[in-house]
Amino acid sequence: MIESLEFKPNLQEAVRRMKSFWNLEEPMDRIPVIINLPKSDIRKADGSFFGKLNLYEDYMEEYFIRHSLINDEFFPQVVPQYGHAIISALCGGEIAAMSHTVWSKPFINDMSEAKNLVLNWDNEWGRRFTEDYEKLIEKARGKYVAGIYETEGVSDTLSAIRGSENMFYDFYKNPYGAWHMAKRVTDMLIEFTRWNHKHIAARHNVLGGTVSLYSIWMPQGSCVTTEDASVMYSGEYYRKNIKEHTERLASSFTKTLMEVHDEGTHQIREFGSTSGISIMTIGNPLKMKQEHR
Repeated sequence: MIESLEFKPNLQEAVRRMKSFWNLEEPMDRIPVIINLPKSDIRKADGSFFGKLNLYEDYMEEYFIRHSLINDEFFPQVVPQYGHAIISALCGGEIAAMSHTVWSKPFINDMSEAKNLVLNWDNEWGRRFTEDYEKLIEKARGKYVAGIYETEGVSDTLSAIRGSENMFYDFYKNPYGAWHMAKRVTDMLIEFTRWNHKHIAARHNVLGGTVSLYSIWMPQGSCVTTEDASVMYSGEYYRKNIKEHTERLASSFTKTLMEVHDEGTHQIREFGSTSGISIMTIGNPLKMKQEHR
């Protein structure tokens, strides 16, 4: 169990604050706070460091050293730089990095192919991903942690493996086939999150918890997910086609954090009524319409 870190001097008190937060208890002395320091222009998105592990390590370590002077609840963590694309790549898809981000190339031409989807940790991308994690774990030892990787959302994964337009129309053209494809994808996302628990979180037990991609301490057995593809569809579409699968994913874990992009704030009400979601990270509320605030 990790009880101290060189780049997190207030680790013990920060974890105590976060435990109170997750347990919905009154704050100990103050609410948890995470302060983002300015970063250099080199860091724009996952693709900035795709295939450049040494550059990523040096960049993050410099940031962690500066951040260690702040007595907040930011937890220094690193993860491999494959973006959401890693999940579809484990299923046989390809990854492309461009414009500072990482993309998946759709590869399922027929919904019936979804029943054959499996996470293959022995393919090229699985080997590269796990090798990168091992290198990060070794470099982080005693200074910071290797965090749990973000689990792509149901509609995000569907659009990655099938293509966004195909995914959108599948639920209208063949709702039965689309439901079974979404179910299979959800099975894989739960499996991917459990891989995180076994291979990363269990080895980096931080005072009984783990650290997420968002540098937030969470209880062991937690999940971080998204529904970025929801920027393309309505609340009705989410309720009818995606929500039950997201609920099964979110409810399979101790706590589930969902990231909501600024562009997706029209779905706040929908996500807020999705069982299993413990907390949402939301962009600037001042950019949101009043009814969503």
